[in-house]
Amino acid sequence: MKLDMRSRTSALKSRLRRLLQSTRRRSRVWRCVVCAAYLALSLQLQACRGKSSDYEQLCRIYNEYSKPDLPRDVAAVKITEQVEHKLPGLYERYVVIAMNPVEGRYQAFKDLAASENVANWSCDAIREFYEAPRPAR
Repeated sequence: MKLDMRSRTSALKSRLRRLLQSTRRRSRVWRCVVCAAYLALSLQLQACRGKSSDYEQLCRIYNEYSKPDLPRDVAAVKITEQVEHKLPGLYERYVVIAMNPVEGRYQAFKDLAASENVANWSCDAIREFYEAPRPAR
């Protein structure tokens, strides 16, 4: 267990180090550092019970609101409202991830699920919401 936690911590540190090296704007780096620290503290305080069902519910929420005919900003507001209402235990971490750059959010969700012992979690709806291009409205 300790070895597993050490490897996760090491992976988080190396990812953060690469992010710090690749980022040029100081405010963006500061935001990422604060987000990473907050996530690390949140993970230590959360129990692992029921996490798998939380992430499956999160995927269902994204699947419901990530329709192509709904503008991305409207969908994001509706998704945030649903997460706050239906997944209060995950809401704070969701908000922290939502403050990160769009291109890294899906991977952040996957990393968060993995760190909470939700094995091999993935969600096509979330991946497509953040990684697939959408026409401007």
